[in-house]
Amino acid sequence: MFIWIIHNLPPTLRYKKAFVIPGAIVPGPKKPKELDTFLFPSLYHISALQNEGLQLWDTSRAALIPHSIPMIAFGTADGPGSAAMSGMVGHSGRYGCRLYCDIQGRRRAGDGHYFPVLKMPLDYTVQGCTHEDVSRTKLEELRQNVPQRYKQNIQTLLTSRTQAEYQKRRLAT
Repeated sequence: MFIWIIHNLPPTLRYKKAFVIPGAIVPGPKKPKELDTFLFPSLYHISALQNEGLQLWDTSRAALIPHSIPMIAFGTADGPGSAAMSGMVGHSGRYGCRLYCDIQGRRRAGDGHYFPVLKMPLDYTVQGCTHEDVSRTKLEELRQNVPQRYKQNIQTLLTSRTQAEYQKRRLAT
């Protein structure tokens, strides 16, 4: 489920049940394959109102406000929800950093759940996860060139020829 909160209301009212507007309900128990099918109609509606304006009646002045423009102030979610909204792999993925830094996670043998472990454990031999430790200096390097790396990864995904190739590349980016 996502909701609309009207920030033009005073803080004492804006979070009251009567003033919180349901945006959409995403059915369960499993997450949807394509979250955009639930988000798009509401975002399209807001976009139309931003282009054409929204007429409001001001009862205190008994006048029509002809061209009010709604704005989206925040798009927030919990960890799994924000990963789904942004199309990223999530906090338990191989590259699970929400800031798109290039920190590769580590996992247990036979498990697909990655953890953001910066120091390699002793006697650790999991294939694909034995990269060097991440120091503070290295951490700063991994946060460089984020826009360029993002564009390159998007290009890699766009050139996928099959769904299976796309899924494999998505995990690697």
